[in-house]
Amino acid sequence: MSHDFVIRAQQIRLTVPNEDPISTSKGRVSLRWILSDTERNSKKSLESIARCFKNEMRFDHAQYDASEHYDDSCIGFIIVEQNFSKTVDYDKENIQFHYVIGGGCFRNGLNELKELNFIWLHPYARRREITQTIWKIFNKKFTKFTLTEPLSASMINFLEKNDKDKISYRNN
Repeated sequence: MSHDFVIRAQQIRLTVPNEDPISTSKGRVSLRWILSDTERNSKKSLESIARCFKNEMRFDHAQYDASEHYDDSCIGFIIVEQNFSKTVDYDKENIQFHYVIGGGCFRNGLNELKELNFIWLHPYARRREITQTIWKIFNKKFTKFTLTEPLSASMINFLEKNDKDKISYRNN
């Protein structure tokens, strides 16, 4: 089985209003929020990430479908690598491309809490402080949120090291 999960680079505007830049000691990435009114290309990128998550976890269906994202009961996000960007000149218009290296989505949960439905990072992007950094953004944006189970061994390990007391769990 190939682990070639690289998502095809796509055009994303450089000034995205729903963007949180992230700097880690291993490089620069940005967290871009995917809302119901976000352009289709970004939603399709998140759908591709959801399929990677589905394949890795051996689930029956993907956790996100771009065609079903029509209201804000779902707040998605993609993680974009800024170190590997490329500028291409198409018809005298410079277009900046970035690589989508991860993503996930929050959904409405019980007691008006958001639930982190899934999060997936490309294997080469793991263990680079990205998850720890975006976790701080999640805590700031949502204050308290839950996780949809089942949790992978990697997620349980991450929570034990980084956020054991803050997250409450809920069985599906």
